[in-house]
Amino acid sequence: MKRLFNIISALSLAAVLMLQGCEPPVPASVSLSPASVTIPQNGGSASVEVNASAQWSLSNSASWLKTDAVGGTGSQTLVLTAEANNTYESRTATINFVCGDKNASLTVTQPGQTPKVSVDVNMMTALPKGGTLKIKATCPTGAVTVSEMSDWITLESTNEDTFSFAAKANYTGEERAGSIVFASAGAESATVQVQQKGIVPEFKIRPSAITIGKNGGNVRVIVTANMGYHTEGVSDWIEEKSSRTLSDNTYEHIYAIEENTTGEARTGVISFCNEIGLCVPLVVEQSGDDDSEQYFAREFLHKSLFMRFTATWCGYCPMMAAAIASAREELPGKIEQVCLHGGGSELEFAPTSSLMNQYGVGGFPSGVVDGRAFINNASKISSTAAAIVSAVQETENTYPVVTGVAMSTELSGGVLSAQVKVYVKAAGKYKITALILEDDIDKAQADYNDGNHDSYNHSDVARVALTGIKGDAFTIEKDDTVKEFIYSSPVNSAFNPEKLRVLVYIQREFGDQPVIASDNYGGYYVDNAASVKAGSSLDLQFAK
Repeated sequence: MKRLFNIISALSLAAVLMLQGCEPPVPASVSLSPASVTIPQNGGSASVEVNASAQWSLSNSASWLKTDAVGGTGSQTLVLTAEANNTYESRTATINFVCGDKNASLTVTQPGQTPKVSVDVNMMTALPKGGTLKIKATCPTGAVTVSEMSDWITLESTNEDTFSFAAKANYTGEERAGSIVFASAGAESATVQVQQKGIVPEFKIRPSAITIGKNGGNVRVIVTANMGYHTEGVSDWIEEKSSRTLSDNTYEHIYAIEENTTGEARTGVISFCNEIGLCVPLVVEQSGDDDSEQYFAREFLHKSLFMRFTATWCGYCPMMAAAIASAREELPGKIEQVCLHGGGSELEFAPTSSLMNQYGVGGFPSGVVDGRAFINNASKISSTAAAIVSAVQETENTYPVVTGVAMSTELSGGVLSAQVKVYVKAAGKYKITALILEDDIDKAQADYNDGNHDSYNHSDVARVALTGIKGDAFTIEKDDTVKEFIYSSPVNSAFNPEKLRVLVYIQREFGDQPVIASDNYGGYYVDNAASVKAGSSLDLQFAK
C-alpha cells in the first residue's frame, strides 16, 4: 500500500511540473568565432562572437590589449582594442573564456613595426670627373650592407656605419642616373639616388710631332686632357725629365732627347694613353748627322732693343713714344721696344725700379738702346728719333750679331709657356731676359703738348717677367751651340690674351770688344732681340 502511494506521488509531481513548463537543466557550453584574430601594428580593433549557453567570463593578462566587456550571458559580440606596437617584435595574447565547467581560448596577435634602414642623404650628385661619395647608413635591428649599386659606382671602404664609394668619370657626354641600395636582415631597404653630368672627352697632344737635331736636347710637350692618362712605349733614348700641371686640364712634360751617335736618323715614339683606352702617338724624329751648320753658316737677323721708361702720369712721355715710332719707321723691322712703367703709373711694372737703378734713370721719359746707349727726351721729337736711330746703327756697325732666337709659345688655361732656343755662334758669357708684353691697352695718358688723353693706346707694355729682370746668366763653352730654355707663368685675367706677346733679348758680355756705352751698365750689351704673339711660334730669322 505504501509503495503504491509513492508511485502515485511521483507521477503526480511530474504531472505538476509539466503543467508549469519547466525542463531539465541545459549542459554548459562556450565557443568563439573566430578563435584567433590579428590587430594591425599601428593599433586598432577586432571583433569576436562569443556563443555561450549561460553566464560566461574572460580573463586577460595582456596590458596592451583591452576588451569592452569582461563577461556576459549567452551570445554577444566582444570588441578588442590594442595600441600601436612600437617595438620590432610581434606580440601575442591569449584570452580565456569560461562558462560553467567549459572554456575556450582566443589568440590575439599584433605584429611589430618593420625596421627600416636609414640613410643621411637620399640623393647625391657625383662630379663629372668622378670622385668619392660618403653615405651614413644605419638600422636599429642589425648591421647594414650594400646589396646593390650601379656599375659605375664601387664600394671603397666601410668605417662603422659610414660607407665610401668611388664614382667613375662620366665621359659619355650625357647625364646619367645611378643608385645605391642599403639592406639589413628583416628590414626595409633604403635607396640613395646618384646623379652625374656627362663631359665630352678631351685629349690633345702638342706638338703633333717633334723633329730634333743630332745633338738632342730638351723638348716640351703640352697635354690637354680632362681625364687621367699615362705614357707607354717610350723609346729608350727619350727620357722624361719633369712634368707639372699648368692649369686645369693642361699639363707640361719635358723630355730629354739623347745625342744620336749612331750616324743614322732614328725615329722614336711617346704614346699618351687616356683612361678610356685612346692612345695618341707622338713621333720624335732625330737626324743622324750634325745639321747645325745650316744655321750657323748664315747671318742672323738682328734687332735692337729700346727700353722706354715711362708712366701714364708723365706729360712728356708721349713725345718719346712718338720718337720711337718715327725711328721704327726709318728702320722697319729692326727695333723691338719694351715700355717699362714706373711707380704711380696705372700700368706700373714692379721690376722697373731695378732697371732704373742699373741704367741711372732719374726721370721720365728716358730710354736705353741695346742696354748701352742712354737716350734723353729732346725738345724735338725728330731729335730724339735721330738719337735712337744713331744708337741702333752704332750697335750693328760695332758689334756683329752672334745670337739668334727661335721660340714656341702656348697660352692655355691662364698660363703662358715659352720654349726658347738660342743659337750662339761665339763662346762666352751671356744673359737671357724673357718678358710678357701686352699691346693696345686703352688707358688715360698725361700730355703736356697735346692735352691730356682720356683714351690713349699703350703698346709694348711689360706685364710679367719670365726671367730675372736683369737677365739670367748662362755660359757657352764652344762656338756654334744651341741653348734651350723653358718658361711659364700664369697671366692676370685682366690682361687681354689676344694682345699678349713674348719678348726675348740676349745680352752678351763685351769681353775684348770695344765698350761703347753711356755709362757702366754692368759689362753687357743687347746682342739680339725677338718677339712673338702669345700662342704662336717664331722660327730662327736670318738676314736677307
